[in-house]
Amino acid sequence: VLFPDVDVLDPTNTPITIEAWVLPDTASGTVFHHGGPQQGLAIDIRDKKAGFHIRSSTELTSITSSEALTEGWHHLVGSLAADNKMSLYLDGRLVAEGTSKGLVGGRPKNPMYLGNGQGVAEGTAGPYNGLLDQFVVYHKALTLEEVQRRFEAPDEKPEGAVLYCNFDNGDSRDSSGNDAHGVGAAVETGKGKVGAALWFKGNNAGGAKSGSFVKHTWDRYVPIVARSMALAGKTVLVSGPPDTIDEEYAFERLAAKDPAILKELDEQNEALEGHRGAKMWAVNVETGEQSSGLELTSPPVWDGITIAQGRVIVATVDGRVQCFGK
Repeated sequence: VLFPDVDVLDPTNTPITIEAWVLPDTASGTVFHHGGPQQGLAIDIRDKKAGFHIRSSTELTSITSSEALTEGWHHLVGSLAADNKMSLYLDGRLVAEGTSKGLVGGRPKNPMYLGNGQGVAEGTAGPYNGLLDQFVVYHKALTLEEVQRRFEAPDEKPEGAVLYCNFDNGDSRDSSGNDAHGVGAAVETGKGKVGAALWFKGNNAGGAKSGSFVKHTWDRYVPIVARSMALAGKTVLVSGPPDTIDEEYAFERLAAKDPAILKELDEQNEALEGHRGAKMWAVNVETGEQSSGLELTSPPVWDGITIAQGRVIVATVDGRVQCFGK
């Protein structure tokens, strides 16, 4: 799973904490990786022991858990504090600590990945095989007490996260509010620690057949109800009103006769009626990477985007025609 190289995920000169629940199928694998041999950080598992790695201006510091992983789900947290102290936690307990040569000293050249990556640590743990859930990035160092609370209440939304993926919708959408959505390729979903989880099956795993000869190379969550799309070269423009509600969650709340869900449904209806504006995203057709988006005052009409002579022309439901470009 690849995450975009955006400012909100830049770890330069900031304390940082990485959190995830893992249920590995193999003894070794790379859980999280961001960067390379110049700058970056990573969490991996080698011979059933978790490791946390920091590259600060080419200088590598690695710490390894004193305890091996047993069967079942495990909570992993790697934290780098402002004073360069590194801490690795397993299931709410401190299992390794050390001192980095410094904070991550520059923007990593390689993007953030889940399930693979190499260059930060010495050698490689290889790709991760297994389930991964409740992935969080913070630009702060969590205390032991905060880590223990996260371990004891994995279903609670983390506070102060710059990236948060619960994978309950079968994709790597960011629920922190920063829209740093991940792009997955050949990753399935399974039963998670909470709700659903990503299921990394590896290159040789015999995954279920889709029944289709068409194989997609990436998938991307876009937080809108897509109403219009247009292709220009290697970029596809997607636009529509905001998608404000999880349909499965809404059905569950309706079945439970929860009156609070009615307000959320009303808000989604207002968005669909064009009263909450819209957004237009540019997505690279080869990689799935997307732009930060362009705000529109009203959603486009159905199939209402046209591209001509370097300009994007959008017809919106409020009766306007807007032109963007040179």
